[in-house]
Amino acid sequence: MLNRSLLTVLAATALSTSVLVAPAVFSPAAAQIGVYIGAPPPVRVEVVPVAPAGQTWRPGYWNYENTQHVWAPGSYIVTEPNARYVPDHWVEYQDNGRANWKREDGRWEKN
Repeated sequence: MLNRSLLTVLAATALSTSVLVAPAVFSPAAAQIGVYIGAPPPVRVEVVPVAPAGQTWRPGYWNYENTQHVWAPGSYIVTEPNARYVPDHWVEYQDNGRANWKREDGRWEKN
């Protein structure tokens, strides 16, 4: 009798688990969320101080934080030998037929 009760409990557990898990595994997502970022404001004009030795000016850029564009001021960074600095910039692209923007980080390119 104990074996039969144990088997009944195990069978019921297995069935109820599959009933609860199966819909979650095989159901497609019902909603999709997209974040669309508008064009950044015009670049600000910055006064560039005299460069320290071995330093390159990294111009300021618009960053996107908490649903708004925020200005990140320029600064000096260590110069990489035999390379030129390509500053941060924004690129427009299409996402499901709608214009969107993304920021590409500044980087060093070898000469």
